[in-house]
Amino acid sequence: MCCYNWGNLTFSFMEKYRKIWCRYLVICSLLLIVSTTVHAAEIANEQQSTQSQAIADAKRDAEKVINGTLWRLTGFIGNVVGVGAALVYKHPLPADAFIGKTPEYVAHYTNEFHRETQGLQMYHASTGCVSFGILVLIVRIAL
Repeated sequence: MCCYNWGNLTFSFMEKYRKIWCRYLVICSLLLIVSTTVHAAEIANEQQSTQSQAIADAKRDAEKVINGTLWRLTGFIGNVVGVGAALVYKHPLPADAFIGKTPEYVAHYTNEFHRETQGLQMYHASTGCVSFGILVLIVRIAL
């Protein structure tokens, strides 16, 4: 039998089973918290694996597309201008790198690819520039 007590909004059947309802609510709340935490951890792991895969793919592709000899020659011939060109030039992204990939993957890949290609270009151009400087120094000493 359910009778309402409008003064403090209690129900007689809830008074009778109060401990059971409290335990039920506590258990449901704990299950909700645990399932939410587990789900959030799974999403974080998935995003991290996507990010690490994108970074690994970008590094591999950057090493494939950068022509080290060309950038060394650019640094050797152009000196500081060649190194500046290596700093400014952004290599185009591979066209097939994004087929069937998520937007998060594309974002991480793009950032890492540009960072890696720029670093490799700078390294090779700087090596060429330093090589030219050493050659000039050797020629000056020899003459």
